[in-house]
Amino acid sequence: MRFKITLHQQGKAQIIPINYQYELSSWIYRVIETADSEFSHFLHSQGYQKGSKQFKLFTFSRFYHFKFKRIQDRLKLLSDSLSFDIAFHIDKAAEKFVMGLFQEQQLTLGDQITQAHLAVEQVSVIPVTVSTTTITLQAHSPIVIAQPRLDPDGKLRKDYIPPTHPDYEGLFLRNLQEKYISYLLEKNEGTIELSSEVPLQFKLLSEQPKSVLVKIKANTAKENKVKGYFYHFELTAPIPLIELGLNAGFGVQNSLGFGCCGEPTKY
Repeated sequence: MRFKITLHQQGKAQIIPINYQYELSSWIYRVIETADSEFSHFLHSQGYQKGSKQFKLFTFSRFYHFKFKRIQDRLKLLSDSLSFDIAFHIDKAAEKFVMGLFQEQQLTLGDQITQAHLAVEQVSVIPVTVSTTTITLQAHSPIVIAQPRLDPDGKLRKDYIPPTHPDYEGLFLRNLQEKYISYLLEKNEGTIELSSEVPLQFKLLSEQPKSVLVKIKANTAKENKVKGYFYHFELTAPIPLIELGLNAGFGVQNSLGFGCCGEPTKY
């Protein structure tokens, strides 16, 4: 289930950090917490599990439909309003509940250097209909795929790999399958079987995927850098898996605003 949230500036030409994803994710958790602390705790602390892995099963896009001026690592907001999409893999019955969560909310977005005061102007539902097992999509926020690597000292590391890497397709599709299984397990759907009638396939369509290095908790002692990629791709998979990817995100770290995808013509 996907929603478009439009924010309005509570001021003029306010400035936000270019790395705003962590702060926006934190605000989303706080909004959910005010209405349903149990669900918020589940999303933040547990999520949907498959073995030792946890999946939060929601994602959001970058801001769009706004004008800005970049000033080093800052964005000066030149538009009165700006929008972003947020998606949850939840039942349609929760549609009105989620819309009510975000309506009339306010948010201070930024870090210790600059902040912008924003208010939710509108929340609208974006229909997500998947009618075919092959679909063309565009990354609306960077897609992140991490490949585990064991250092000589025995420590497990993660390499953020590009979509041109030979192991990318396998990791991309495996992540999608694991998310789907974790969701079914949490829903107590019984025996988990993935249909073999539709072959899973990822096909990169962009000749030059655009890499983006995003700082999480920027300018703090806990700063972490995540590398993702913007690109177009074609996905062949059973419809339930495609729907889950659209609602929960593709790749990893979706709850931090990575892997939000949709129609190629939107942005």
